[in-house]
Amino acid sequence: MRRIAKHWAAIKQGIRGSEVMKKMVLVGAILTLGAANVLADCTPDTIVLDAGVALSGQRIEATGGEDWKEIHCSGGRLFKVGAGTVVDPETDIGAWTTDGAVVTYKYDKPGGGTNNFTFELHESGGTYFFCDGLSVKASGTLSPESC
Repeated sequence: MRRIAKHWAAIKQGIRGSEVMKKMVLVGAILTLGAANVLADCTPDTIVLDAGVALSGQRIEATGGEDWKEIHCSGGRLFKVGAGTVVDPETDIGAWTTDGAVVTYKYDKPGGGTNNFTFELHESGGTYFFCDGLSVKASGTLSPESC
């Protein structure tokens, strides 16, 4: 960052040598590639073709918006991972279903009914991304966990 500030200062002083410009172009290219990688998480080349196989019997530790830890039971039930104490037990919170890459979560509401959320599942470098179009809504890693 200090180098960038130094180069900006050089430009402000009227020094527009080819070395300064080359470095500025390089910095711009690096920033552009970094932004492209964020979008790459929800592109067709990262899609998980069978989300049911990927998630069944797996615990996800996800972040984004809200952090959440859930277990995808092979029978379609969904459990919240707690601390295993009386105050924070593991709890059955709803169900999950898949259709190809699409995952639908149905969280039980007190008094009946469900809150439903649908995402497309993507994976890159061992991290799973829950996408709505090109937007990552949550991401996390999977580990085996029985229900």
